Amino acid sequence: LREKMNSHDDELTPAQEKMATLPSNAKLRYLSKSESDWPILQCRNIFILPGVPEYFSNKIENVAAYLSSQLERSTAYRLVLGVEEASIVDALNEAVIDHPNVSFGSYPFVSHPEYKTVVTLEGTLHETNVNELKETSLTKRNSAVFDRTAVTMSKEARDRNVRLALDDLVNKLPEDAVLRVENDDLTPFN
Repeated sequence: LREKMNSHDDELTPAQEKMATLPSNAKLRYLSKSESDWPILQCRNIFILPGVPEYFSNKIENVAAYLSSQLERSTAYRLVLGVEEASIVDALNEAVIDHPNVSFGSYPFVSHPEYKTVVTLEGTLHETNVNELKETSLTKRNSAVFDRTAVTMSKEARDRNVRLALDDLVNKLPEDAVLRVENDDLTPFN
């Protein structure tokens, strides 16, 4: 937030903290080719867009391009874990490095009675070169910037990559850490 606002203050104001607070199921989507642009907030299948018409029209074009690229999404999985996120960081980092064509997310749950962490896995639409990952600031983002022509892997290849990453991560996790695995329609499978 400070970087975006060109602020060097050590403390955020209460108003800035309130504006920076996101729902727990939200994602920030960096859909613009310009790194100076603000991301778009996505909560499940809802995109939160600015109310200023000139900003809205720019963002709606970005969302439209993003949604058209999602027509051939790979299967996504959620690993529901009974262990704290801190206990899986090393295994998760290894899996991220070993599977550059899979997007991982890790979400801690502090007060849930059953689970402590949920890890998500989804195939990327374009093949990722490991060296490119090291050279770009986009590695800090949960969304890459690309156009429809950037889809270079088939859905079958992406699904295979995700399944391999899932199997690899499950094998790296502590014994009995996995409570269940869910696919993208949120129904458990065995």
